[in-house]
Amino acid sequence: MKEGRYTLKELSREFEMSLRELRKHIKQGTLVADKVGRCYWVNAAELERFIAKTTRTITRNYLCQHYDSCLDDAARANNIFGCDECTRFRQAEKQVISALDLGGMLNLWENVFGRKLTI
Repeated sequence: MKEGRYTLKELSREFEMSLRELRKHIKQGTLVADKVGRCYWVNAAELERFIAKTTRTITRNYLCQHYDSCLDDAARANNIFGCDECTRFRQAEKQVISALDLGGMLNLWENVFGRKLTI
C-alpha cells in the first residue's frame, strides 16, 4: 500500500474486510474517512487510530477451573474467547496425570507441531 491516503477498496483488500464492514465502521465513528465524490479516503493517521481501536490483545487464564467450559461455550457460539472481564476465576486444582495420558499428550504435540517433546 502507498503511504498517505487509502481508498476503502485498498483497505478492504489489505485487511480482508468487506466494503460494507468498513462503511459500518465509518458510520459508527471508529473509522474516519473523507468522502470525495463517490470515493472514501482514509489518511494514515486515522488508519493507525482505527487499527488501535479495533485490535486488542486477548488474555486467557489457563489456570482457571472454568477455562475448558468457557472455551467450549465460546466455540459453540463462534465467539472470540478471552478472560479479561471474567469474574468467575477459580484456581484449578492440581491433577495427577497418568503416564499413559502424558504419553498421549506428547504424541499429540509431536503430530501437531512436528517436533518431538521430551521431559
